[in-house]
Amino acid sequence: MLFIAALQWVWSVKNIFSGPLKADSGIVSWALLVFARLTENTFLSLSICVFQVCAFGFVFALIAKSKPWQSDFARLAKKYNKSQRWAKMFTGYLLGHTLFWAICAREFYVQWELRA
Repeated sequence: MLFIAALQWVWSVKNIFSGPLKADSGIVSWALLVFARLTENTFLSLSICVFQVCAFGFVFALIAKSKPWQSDFARLAKKYNKSQRWAKMFTGYLLGHTLFWAICAREFYVQWELRA
């Protein structure tokens, strides 16, 4: 997980310096998760994982609400001026990260409860 958090942080830095984003909350959240894992801070790790579930899950829910699969993702692609392939991959990326960080959050919650 440390590797994934570090990779996501690097990607956030890339987003700001070379686009497409001018601001990316990942600069802070991923750096905090890297710090939490390096210092083995279970509560901070749990908190950041919950934040990531909410962040990825919220965007996924907004996209899923429009049921993009009904148009084979054509409407979603048009909305963002991207290809249908991009729309499918981005939706899968959001769902995958939501599930991955939820599993991580559960694991950190179990560790945190065992220490209490």
